[in-house]
Amino acid sequence: MKNSRVSFPFTLLRFWFWRILWLWLLVGFFISIIQIIQCSIAQDNENVKMTLDFLQRMPGFIKEAVGGDILDISSTTGFIAITYQHPLVLALYMVFAVCVPTGLLAGHVQDGNMELILSRSVTKNQVYICACILTLVGMLTLVIVMFLGTVVGINVCSFDQEISLWPFFRAAIVGGLLSATAAGVSLLAAATFRNRGRAVGIAMTFFIVNYFIDLIAGWWPRAKFLGPSSIFYYLDTKEILVGTGWPTGDMAVLASILIVTVIAGGIIWNRRDLPL
Repeated sequence: MKNSRVSFPFTLLRFWFWRILWLWLLVGFFISIIQIIQCSIAQDNENVKMTLDFLQRMPGFIKEAVGGDILDISSTTGFIAITYQHPLVLALYMVFAVCVPTGLLAGHVQDGNMELILSRSVTKNQVYICACILTLVGMLTLVIVMFLGTVVGINVCSFDQEISLWPFFRAAIVGGLLSATAAGVSLLAAATFRNRGRAVGIAMTFFIVNYFIDLIAGWWPRAKFLGPSSIFYYLDTKEILVGTGWPTGDMAVLASILIVTVIAGGIIWNRRDLPL
């Protein structure tokens, strides 16, 4: 008998792509708009100085949440880069990183559609690969959208000094790797639990705990040793902006976490029995 399995389920990939496209467009729109607005605010040098001075006077915990060490860079570049690790931008990334894999995997298991999908000429591994592609490629393209928002903002607005785009590109790539790591954790949760609400809760709890560990470690000297235990620790935007090279050590850590979580999620998903 001929094997009825297809080489790759592009039909499923296209179908899921159209289902998540609206979320990608929504998140990408807000991320790009935030970058353009920040650039427009940064045109006024006096306003930038006043804002940075005001933020420097804020309590340490709030200062760390708004920008952290970036606020020490008293320049237009530093002011624009605040949005690269601002809680609002990170939250938008996390929304996509959590909603997409949990919806495609745990969501379809929960509502019974996964049995229908697997009754077609599609394997469990192919289903997981499709979810990985859409999640990780979606995160990468969101990072490109964020960087392009900065490019548009810098070219549309007028500045007294020339603004180099290369530091922002490096920051975007490292930020994208951090976002992909978050997506890897969400894929692992989505592959482990049949209930979407539980998978979302586990993933969000992981991100929130990691974020607050990073905040506390940056604000409280006695808790500084906790910093490396948070994935957000490995996005040092200030070092990227003032330096000239790539933070290869931080990128290696994030890439390792991404690889481990994606592979672990694939193994767990492949070994699960359906229906659950």
